Amino acid sequence: MKVDVIQGVSNKKIEVEKISNNLNIPLSKIAFLGNDINDIPALEIVGYPMGVSDSYKEIDPFIKFKTQKKGGEGAVREVCDLIYSSIIRNE
Repeated sequence: MKVDVIQGVSNKKIEVEKISNNLNIPLSKIAFLGNDINDIPALEIVGYPMGVSDSYKEIDPFIKFKTQKKGGEGAVREVCDLIYSSIIRNE
């Protein structure tokens, strides 16, 4: 997919803000897919906060969408398909 991957991040909120600034994309237009409580600060600042189906329940109040697939079992593909179908529908 040729997507940059950032791993081993202690403060995901700061990393999302850096990506937003570097790519000149408003936070309101960024999606973030999380699964654990350390994702909450990043989920709070993006326009499209999402969680995987097997995420910790503590993130539920912070997400707008939950995948049907579990993390590592097709959740990212599910989100990509959702975004793709949304783009096609809006053309």
